[in-house]
Amino acid sequence: MILGDVYPTELIEEIGQRAEEIYNSKYRAEYEARYYGKFLAIDTETERVFLSDTVDGASEAAHNAHPDSLPCLFRIGFEAVYRI
Repeated sequence: MILGDVYPTELIEEIGQRAEEIYNSKYRAEYEARYYGKFLAIDTETERVFLSDTVDGASEAAHNAHPDSLPCLFRIGFEAVYRI
């Protein structure tokens, strides 16, 4: 699934910006020291985070907790979840 085909680009960008604000203000310092390299999904509606060793695990945990939300995924300590 390509998110841009399902959700408006503006919504995806807004969720990403909000998730980054939440991560930077509430989690970055602690998580980069303790969980470097792990994956994190942030539900921007609840500000709840879901931590996993895999991107699928973080995404699935977020979806199971809030099936109708669109979480934003991070790899802790990295600029992007994946490298191309």
